[in-house]
Amino acid sequence: MKCIQRNQLDLASRIALAILVMSLAACGNYQGTSEEDDETTTLGGIGLSQSAQAAAYEATVYPLLRTYCGDGCHDTGALSAPLLFANSSLTTAFAVVNSSGIANLDNPPQSRIVRRPLAENHNNCGSNCVAIGNEILTQVEAWAAMIEASSGGETFAVPAIASSEVDFTDGTEVENDERYETNMIAFWGFKEGSGDVAFDTSGVAPAMDLDVDDSAEWMGAYGLVLDDSRLRADIDDSRKLYNQIAAPGTGTGQYSFEMWINNGNTTQENARIVSYTRSGSDRNFSLHQQEYQFAVRNRSLAVGSEDDGRVELITYDVDQDAQETLQHVVVTYDPFFGRRIYVDGVFTDDDDPLGGERLWNWNPDAQFTVGTNRFGGNEWFGQMRMLAVYKQALTMDQIRQNFMAGVGKRVLLSFDVSEWTGRDTDLQFNVTELDSHSYLFCQPTFVGNDLSGIRVKNIRIVVNPGASVEPPAQGQGFQAVDQILSGEQDQVSRGCSVIAKADGPDDDSFEVEFEELAFFEDPIDRTPLEYAVDPNAIPFPPEAGFRDFARIDATMQEITGVDPRAARTVDPGTTDTIQETYDDLQQQLPSSFDMRSIVSSHQVGLTKLAFEYCVETMDDPVLRQAMLGTEFDAGSPSFFEQDVATAFSNATLADLMSERLADHMLGVQQLIEQPTQADVISELDSLRDDLVTNCQAPCGAEETLGVAKGMCTAILSSAPVMVH
Repeated sequence: MKCIQRNQLDLASRIALAILVMSLAACGNYQGTSEEDDETTTLGGIGLSQSAQAAAYEATVYPLLRTYCGDGCHDTGALSAPLLFANSSLTTAFAVVNSSGIANLDNPPQSRIVRRPLAENHNNCGSNCVAIGNEILTQVEAWAAMIEASSGGETFAVPAIASSEVDFTDGTEVENDERYETNMIAFWGFKEGSGDVAFDTSGVAPAMDLDVDDSAEWMGAYGLVLDDSRLRADIDDSRKLYNQIAAPGTGTGQYSFEMWINNGNTTQENARIVSYTRSGSDRNFSLHQQEYQFAVRNRSLAVGSEDDGRVELITYDVDQDAQETLQHVVVTYDPFFGRRIYVDGVFTDDDDPLGGERLWNWNPDAQFTVGTNRFGGNEWFGQMRMLAVYKQALTMDQIRQNFMAGVGKRVLLSFDVSEWTGRDTDLQFNVTELDSHSYLFCQPTFVGNDLSGIRVKNIRIVVNPGASVEPPAQGQGFQAVDQILSGEQDQVSRGCSVIAKADGPDDDSFEVEFEELAFFEDPIDRTPLEYAVDPNAIPFPPEAGFRDFARIDATMQEITGVDPRAARTVDPGTTDTIQETYDDLQQQLPSSFDMRSIVSSHQVGLTKLAFEYCVETMDDPVLRQAMLGTEFDAGSPSFFEQDVATAFSNATLADLMSERLADHMLGVQQLIEQPTQADVISELDSLRDDLVTNCQAPCGAEETLGVAKGMCTAILSSAPVMVH
């Protein structure tokens, strides 16, 4: 690489020198142009005219495309082919290739014209697809090499490659895409910015305006930050939801709650995001966050729903659908599917355990609240950016449309980089205030008359240039950008970067810096940072993990076959289901997979839950036989109809019980890290003998069943089952 001393020349001189050197390198002995020559709009702004670029295309890829993609296809479009890159007019063909992005000169194998035959067996290439694809690939690489040669391999080191400086207030507000709003009955955009009321702007009377607590903080990009605060609609106004959705004769019997939210954390439990309730035990609807999960309760005529809709639909814990980030969340209900949850336009695949039913038992005197329940408590911490209620269950397409429309105030910031590219070129970002501490810069897109061949590498955003020496290290998500532009509009990333605020949107300005742009380079010192601590001295976390609370419950359900919501076998009249026991014990069960975090209280809670499952398993003859086999219920009296001493004097059945428990709960297939089956059976035999020996009178048939329950509990709550 040939470099000029950074401070020897001013910027204008460096650009002039670059133009001269690059022109000589690309075009040979430079003789100037006549008035008849075409305008030089070049690769990177320096070197090749449009006609020269077309000539490079003609010398490499064009002949192959004419041969393989013509015959009325990509030459005339007679066969409905959309792109005429093989047109008989070189000018037309090159214009199509140049503007459509089907040739990737930065990464030739990813070119569309290569992948269609080579990887996708395009239907017009017959049995020669691979050979044709490789031929085209070779010529695309040759074309890229000619473009590379146009720069002569030269770059020019400069002190800084920076765009124009732009204030946040200079941005043009961008309208969000069109939303689906048919059958909407309430809508809050939270655009007020101040005050103690968030207005329902749906136009459906009565308006359900929300009273805003003083502790709620308005966001400049539209929304409210709720921190131990809540929003409340009047009870009379809230009745609109009952009348439109649930009332017999007038209600639709279905609904959707749609919102853009940002959970404040992923540790809050039973945190009420939205509620439509009369009291803690009188609930029509609620959505709450349970750490990484969303849960929905709904009252209906479905058996088990009860007045508070206690049987909830909760997302699968492993999916971790609830995140500490901006999310689009939709809850739908209809009489066929019941409740469904969609996050960022995708169905979570969690099915309603109750299914759908009529909503005729909704309480018309319920109150609609956001951020807590009606009387306070169960507070949710986070941002509410938009909220809507519909009297229909939205379809997947409608939900996806609203997700793609986005939320909040977005502005388009345009940064001029023309002085580096040699032509009119802007870099544009869609920018919004993510929260009170940061901006979200999205979709960097270069716009210009002709971007062909412009090099761009490592985009960095600077807040208030001049106030700091270097761009902030955090949030620089576009540092991986490294490509050659083409066409008149080229989006270089579909992602976003979170950039910290400094003085706020009224005062902050921005500048964009580059490591490389066109033929200029501002190299970054990539000296590896020294570790404060020797990484080899840091202990690695254990490879094995412990099941967390939800996995524990799911594992016990799967092993025993017990439905935790069903009535008990021995005492069906009891209201103490296993599910309620799990709800009580949940905070006592492990919440982390890390083995180092497990303490004795976790084991106590685990044992209590295992005991509940084992009691139900052994009390139910069907479940008991599925685990132990039929031998223990055969004969008269059967094994479990005898007293402890008589039953366990049968050594064959006593040993068989240990073997069956081990086989059923650990599996017959021996895992490498698992204790051996023989060792587990030996421990169970020892426990059985202790229970039999120490049995307290009367030690009848009920105690015989109790010994089996104890053995079941011991292995169900043991490490071989819970560690994975």
